[in-house]
Amino acid sequence: KEYLNSLVTDLNEDINKISFALNGNVKLVEGLEALLDLIAEPLDTEEKQRKVFLNSVKYTYWYLNVDFSENTLSQLINNNGFQLIKDKEITDAILQYQKGILKSKQQYDELFNYFHALEERQKELFNLSLGREAYNFLEENYLNMFEPLEAFDQLIPQGNYIVNKDSNVLNAHYGDILFYKTTMSLTNDFIKEQNNMAKDLIHLIEKKYKLND
Repeated sequence: KEYLNSLVTDLNEDINKISFALNGNVKLVEGLEALLDLIAEPLDTEEKQRKVFLNSVKYTYWYLNVDFSENTLSQLINNNGFQLIKDKEITDAILQYQKGILKSKQQYDELFNYFHALEERQKELFNLSLGREAYNFLEENYLNMFEPLEAFDQLIPQGNYIVNKDSNVLNAHYGDILFYKTTMSLTNDFIKEQNNMAKDLIHLIEKKYKLND
């Protein structure tokens, strides 16, 4: 019961963390979709180029990761705690949840790879020095990424935003954003499923054990 009480606490923490990450990453996906629409149009005016630069700064610098609460799971595995849980349905569900954590981490690793590729392309494409104050704004608090676009607009001076107007580079940048957006959407799907498993596991444990007795 001590293990299961602790596990339920961890699962509730995971549910809160997943909810927070999903709310943020869904907004980022929406921003990336808007950015794709902007890049698909000819960037033939300074206003259009500024919009692409502004949206790139806001929507491609962060994403929200889920740091799963694995303390109790580790104790169950390392201390042979599973031998104390006689209900096979529960042990199977716990192991399934652990596998889900591993899959979610792998998906986040893939997301990071696309994030890194996007970051490198932007160095080739943009005059990133124009975004210095905006990046500092994000470094102060990563939640500033959810501030309105107008807040970022005030932090970015006028200048030559796009230093490489080669159509091949722009097309490659479009592809980078597309893969990044798609991978983030898939990552959101993985952690949504993990969220459902956490809720089902809590319900199963509470159904079969009276933990507060």
